[in-house]
Parts: sequence; C-alpha cells; structure tokens
Amino acid sequence: NGKAEKNSEGAEEAEEEAAEPPKKKQKKKREPEKRYEWVDVKKTKKRQRRTDLKVTSSGRPGLPPDVLQKLMDQESAMQAEMRDIIETDERRNDLEGYIFAMRDKCSESGEYKD
Repeated sequence: NGKAEKNSEGAEEAEEEAAEPPKKKQKKKREPEKRYEWVDVKKTKKRQRRTDLKVTSSGRPGLPPDVLQKLMDQESAMQAEMRDIIETDERRNDLEGYIFAMRDKCSESGEYKD
C-alpha cells in the first residue's frame, strides 16, 4: 500500500505539472509600457472682475509758471555759454592756422625769407 500511495501522489503531482505549464512558457511577450501618452489640454479662461474707477483731475499737467520761467532762464544761460565756447574754439583755430601760414612764409623757402 505504501508504494501505491506514493504512485498515486506522484500521479497527482504529474497531473498538476501537466495542468500548469512551466513558468518559462507562461510568460507572454508583453508590449513595452508606454511612458508618455497624448492628452488633450484644455485652456481655461481666466476670470476677470471689472470695477469702475472714479478719476478726478487735480490741477493741470506741467510745471508752475514761476518754475518754468526759472528753468527757461537756465537753458538760455547754457546756450549763451555754449555759443561763447564755440566762438572761442573757432577763433583759436583761425589763429593757429595763421601761425602755421606765417611760419611757412618765414622759412628759408618762403616768401619773407629775408
């Protein structure tokens, strides 16, 4: 009886093995997992709240007349100063030109040699 029991147990084990395929064959080829999917993105509208603003004007744009006159006087003074500087530079340039011209005339080959 001991052998019969072993044979019957072995037969049951064989049946279980036949019923379940080996693990190597059980694995099916899986598709690679998708890492990214295309998803439709819906843009939501930003909510805006409108409120009425009261605008009141106070005074006029610009500078007061006394400050404006003071600044205009400063500008006139700067323009006069620049005009003087430009005239001085022009006269200095003319004098330098005259000096070079006279030097050439006074040299050995010049007009006023002796």
